Amino acid sequence: MVEQIIIIGAGQAGLSTAYYLKRNGLNPLILDANPTPGGAWTKGWDSLMLFSPKEYSSLSGLMMPKTELEYPSRNEIISYLGRYEKHYDFRIKRPVQVQNVEKKYGLFHITTDTGVCQSHALVSATGNFSGASTPYFEGIEKFKGKQIHSSEYQNNKPFEKQNVAVIGSGNSGSQILAEVSEVANTHWFTNRPLQYLDDDLDGRYLFDLSTKRYYASLKGETLENTDDFSKIVMTQSVKEARERGVLIKEKDIIRFAEDSIITKNKTIPIDAIIWCTGFKTQLNHLQGLELDSDLSKISEGTRSNQHQGLWFMGYGEWSGYASATIVGVQKHAREAAKQISEALASRVS
Repeated sequence: MVEQIIIIGAGQAGLSTAYYLKRNGLNPLILDANPTPGGAWTKGWDSLMLFSPKEYSSLSGLMMPKTELEYPSRNEIISYLGRYEKHYDFRIKRPVQVQNVEKKYGLFHITTDTGVCQSHALVSATGNFSGASTPYFEGIEKFKGKQIHSSEYQNNKPFEKQNVAVIGSGNSGSQILAEVSEVANTHWFTNRPLQYLDDDLDGRYLFDLSTKRYYASLKGETLENTDDFSKIVMTQSVKEARERGVLIKEKDIIRFAEDSIITKNKTIPIDAIIWCTGFKTQLNHLQGLELDSDLSKISEGTRSNQHQGLWFMGYGEWSGYASATIVGVQKHAREAAKQISEALASRVS
């Protein structure tokens, strides 16, 4: 059987796209690599919380239930996404690992670990979580301590009484450092000066700012540049870390040794490293489509420039303003669903 539309990934981007496709009279098949609902949130650390309330953390059509605290926890988000799947009775097959996609005679051939599927249209919504990124530093291959990426971090227990380097200046870096510093001697390394949003600003402000930029772009307008998107949000744990005086940036790393980091002014003993250095888009599952390596060239918004019938959803700025966020992805999903519906209708006619 040839499906009209297949979505790869049942995280927030895939589910939002499925919702709008259903509103347009389509019933997509969703292939998800995870054994349970929740997308990338199932791999977040134990204490992870959003920095926007549930009103800014819900997908279209179904509000997240009342949360225990003002901001939803990781477990509350996972539970909500599972409830969302059931509420809309999406067709989801899991766990299914997509290994390759090719296009033959106008059809997408999706090779998985459970067989081959075919579809007229395809949405790739796998997110960036599988593309953990770590930069290279001189001597890092000599370091004998423990190294993990933020995507592998669960809690601070393994780091008790250790000297821990947290590398990365974003929200994951600040929140993980805040937690680890409660039980360990932490050292924070960042590639830029530490900048923080005002204490009374949270994800609502960033979403509203992003929305203004999105609608300005539709009108061909350009808003004044701001660095607020790169600033650290002052969550409660980060505020408490500030009170404890641990939000201190070390001098730049010169090189690594077996059990230490050498900076411009000292040698710092290190037992473990937590890389909070983000993610890169990883599209290996689409290798058979021979996409351009320059992501800025492979799509116009979410729609592929190279393959008719292919869309990219939820990968970040190159696939749409704030598209990697729960609320931000929805306007892009709505527009993509409209495009997909029109494309499939024209194929029939």
